[in-house]
Amino acid sequence: MAACAPSGVVAPEEGQQPRQESAEQGQNVVQPVAQDSIIPTWKAYPRQWPQKAGVDWTKFPSLPPLNPRANAQVIHVAPDGDDGSGLGSFKSPLKSLRAALERATPGAWVVVRGGTYLEGDGDFIGVRLEKRHKGVVVTAYKGEEVIVKPANKDVTYGLEISGDDITVVGLKFEFSRVGATIGDAGRTMRNLVLARCAFDANAGILILPPPNPDRSPIIDGVLLHDVKVSGAEMGVSCNDGPCVNMRYEGLEVVGRASDAGSGADAVAAEAGDNIALIDVKVSGVGADGIDLKATRVAIANATISSVGRNGLKLWGGGDVFGTTIHKTGADASVVFGAGQYRLLHSVVAEHNYKGPTSYSMTVSYDEREPTSIEVANTVFWRNSGGVFFAPHAEVTLRNNVFSQIGNQRAFDHRELSVSTTDSPGGLKKADIGAETSLMNTKPGFADSDAGDFHIGPGSPLRDAGASLKTVPDFDADDAPRVVGKAPDVGAYEFSKAK
Repeated sequence: MAACAPSGVVAPEEGQQPRQESAEQGQNVVQPVAQDSIIPTWKAYPRQWPQKAGVDWTKFPSLPPLNPRANAQVIHVAPDGDDGSGLGSFKSPLKSLRAALERATPGAWVVVRGGTYLEGDGDFIGVRLEKRHKGVVVTAYKGEEVIVKPANKDVTYGLEISGDDITVVGLKFEFSRVGATIGDAGRTMRNLVLARCAFDANAGILILPPPNPDRSPIIDGVLLHDVKVSGAEMGVSCNDGPCVNMRYEGLEVVGRASDAGSGADAVAAEAGDNIALIDVKVSGVGADGIDLKATRVAIANATISSVGRNGLKLWGGGDVFGTTIHKTGADASVVFGAGQYRLLHSVVAEHNYKGPTSYSMTVSYDEREPTSIEVANTVFWRNSGGVFFAPHAEVTLRNNVFSQIGNQRAFDHRELSVSTTDSPGGLKKADIGAETSLMNTKPGFADSDAGDFHIGPGSPLRDAGASLKTVPDFDADDAPRVVGKAPDVGAYEFSKAK
């Protein structure tokens, strides 16, 4: 490509990193380029937060460095490159990702300049990253937009990854059927990072292999960082599993409502363990928002809205914090199976509102295994029905709001059925902390019709929360959790700065 190299950088030869002149030696030497990195600085999400789900934060993959290591093979690709005569260097780039990956050795960096690339001629998959590509990084050059499209109508899958320790950064895939497939049948694939990528397809990111014969994980280690899936019936799915050690941060799934059925979820795992979600946003899918059949799950600051069926489903326990779930359908907005759960500083709103009566949340509805749940500083508002706690579940409620419930039922537990018109002081007989709940309190949200559940200066939720242990110190805006004399109820802490 005829573009200029960054200031102070000498265009590299094939297989080398960008170089700087060495004043001491008077010759070109291979060095990391510090003043102008290939990848922009990463957005900082909390690396971990206090939780009781047992998540092991050390097991997740890490983001790559902003530049290749010294002496790494670097292959350049540009729209005006040449796969025949190009050397793959900065001044003599290749034209296609496929040609670059044919030359890539383990640990190579493929640096892609801005433009549109037509990939997959003679194949149904646009770009393949295979076992031989172990440790390869494919990245857009900083500040440049890279779009990958099918070379012809027969290419319907955008990206296939079956190798270990692979990273893809800053590429947008626009394909008709599937954005990306992940996995290698018969073994455990390890450590995949997708960062700042976008997928526009009927299905977004699918972890597809059937279960291994020994039921070992089909994938161990996934990091999705600032990834967007749009126009999809199905968003990000571990179809069979087990999928373990998965972290999604800044993931956004904007679905395409359809009648595809219960499998068309935004984020799903049929079997998994050690999963962390932070700042995940899902909307518009025809089925469930988040459905995880997994153990050791921690969710912070998620937003789930306008989904056809359940908003959030967890089946093996988990911590949910700072999460907003609204405009959901089916039989419940939140479904928890058997296990140990905490739902803290969250909002469950407008579930089947003015529609058929159904529970806003169910806990261990059909299961009989030991179950416990703590619900604190959470708002249940404008739902068609209340909460169902299984008789065998151990329940703790602290400083929650139950307001504008269609059937005026706040919750049912054992022999106790609590109405939103009951006196909070009369609920001590439940012995589950319900006397601190706020019945029929108008929460004073900023603009709930538009999905804005911040609270205003006059909201009764201000400083009305219980002080909790083992919780994050940030709210759903990543701002300080406690500003006044006590935490606010709901996902967002009020502050004048906001």
